[in-house]
Amino acid sequence: MRRVLLIDDEPRAAQALECALGSGVEVHALNCAADVARLGPESRPDLILLDIALGGDSGLEICRQLRLDERFRNVPVVLLSGLQG
Repeated sequence: MRRVLLIDDEPRAAQALECALGSGVEVHALNCAADVARLGPESRPDLILLDIALGGDSGLEICRQLRLDERFRNVPVVLLSGLQG
């Protein structure tokens, strides 16, 4: 089973993404970047879905921090945005 780490502070958006990914995907959803530090070493996902704006935090900065962590260094990251323009 594929594992996805979803980091999004908007519960409805996170729920919609979980549904869209389907039943063949194990989703570990976090609502803030600080929770990433609490993940254990067994939590290495196959993909990270990251909201670009987490309660004022920059998704780009969080992505940089993820790249410094050995667990996530080589995991693909998809940046998401709910902003409409």
